[in-house]
Amino acid sequence: HDYSAYGFYNSLLTFTAIPGGITTRYSNGLFYTSPDLSGVTMRAAASLGERSTAPKTVGNAFGLSAVYKKDNFGLDAYYQVDQVGLPIGAATPLSAAGKVQAGLGGQYTVSGVRLLAGYGQVKTNGLSDKVTATNVGVVIPVGVGQILGQIMRINGSAATGAAPSAVAWGAAYRYFMSKRTSLYVTAGQTRNNATATYALFSTVPNVPSAAGISPRGFAVGIQHSF
Repeated sequence: HDYSAYGFYNSLLTFTAIPGGITTRYSNGLFYTSPDLSGVTMRAAASLGERSTAPKTVGNAFGLSAVYKKDNFGLDAYYQVDQVGLPIGAATPLSAAGKVQAGLGGQYTVSGVRLLAGYGQVKTNGLSDKVTATNVGVVIPVGVGQILGQIMRINGSAATGAAPSAVAWGAAYRYFMSKRTSLYVTAGQTRNNATATYALFSTVPNVPSAAGISPRGFAVGIQHSF
């Protein structure tokens, strides 16, 4: 669960778009969404990479997820395998390498305030590459607007030396001009340790030029939902 649905600084794009992060888009895929089963919705996806040379499984992917919603409570979980075959920093595919991705999230709304939390993990089979992210956020209604905030902890892995890690935060205020159009102001920062190069994302990335640099951003804009 994400506090901004990718729109503001320190959305889950901060995790999904980093090297080794969660894969969110598949081409050449088949997707299935179940009907509502007493509040539970199941989803499945499969994608073929159509690689003609060995290892031919590179590019294949499949995933499963379940979402439960009832009244003011929501819970979801996912599991997917992405046979990218390219561990972090590698130039050629490895048949043993596949990104196993799993996560769990939830949200609860009380007196109009939405509380949310999530955990995600990506592990490359047969290698030490591993990235995890834990996030907590809040959305508070204020008049015709909202105050939003989120903090995220990202932990990576390293074969030698100190593992990269970062604490990212984001905050925003959104003013609704209509049901589908809003004005917003947002700010955020990704505080990297000495070996991390994690970016700060909204719709535009702020990528550090070297390890240990902590990018920050500020933006004003307008959103329209189609």
